[in-house]
Amino acid sequence: MLIGREAERVANTSYVAFPELEGTVLVQLLDLKGLSTSTGAACKAGSDDHSHVLLAQGIPETLARGAVRFSLGHETSVEEVSEAVERIAEAVEEIGAG
Repeated sequence: MLIGREAERVANTSYVAFPELEGTVLVQLLDLKGLSTSTGAACKAGSDDHSHVLLAQGIPETLARGAVRFSLGHETSVEEVSEAVERIAEAVEEIGAG
């Protein structure tokens, strides 16, 4: 579930919620697969806390718990995005939430 799909937001950053999944576990597995992601805002990097911003927006804690933040750089290629999507799908399947 893409959070904030209809909201004005930074174009290169998306929060995706994976219901019934612990975001911190997904972040750790994605790190092992070579992807850098986060469960919180950049100012909370390294924290295992759920995003206080998502909670303040009224996102249920069950979704916030499984939310992962993805960001793209200005040099990120379409091929890199496609590879990332494959790695994310693999990780979700490995965790057993796919």
